[in-house]
Amino acid sequence: MPLGDRAADSPRDYNRTINSLVTVMPPTSTPQQQTIELGEQGNIVLPESIRHHLNLQPGEKLILTLEPDGSLRLTSLRTQIQNLQGIYKDIAPGTSLAEELIQERHRASQS
Repeated sequence: MPLGDRAADSPRDYNRTINSLVTVMPPTSTPQQQTIELGEQGNIVLPESIRHHLNLQPGEKLILTLEPDGSLRLTSLRTQIQNLQGIYKDIAPGTSLAEELIQERHRASQS
């Protein structure tokens, strides 16, 4: 059943769908603010304490979002992908779509 149809089944399902789309930020007691400098080429360096807290690795891809209020939000692409993978977990629990595709292709090659 398509996600849109399932979300409309009940308010509870709708709330679960909406909640699965929300990015959960790592808990902190207070917002961390640090002053950083914009380099000649537009580069910025994230302080080590921030990289460590968010478990960011060298070469990791990040998503930079310009918010409507003019602030910037930086999100790990790895974290975003993990969050998106959880969106459909309630629709087909215990089902691996990749495994189903492999089995389907295997059956097709047997025919």
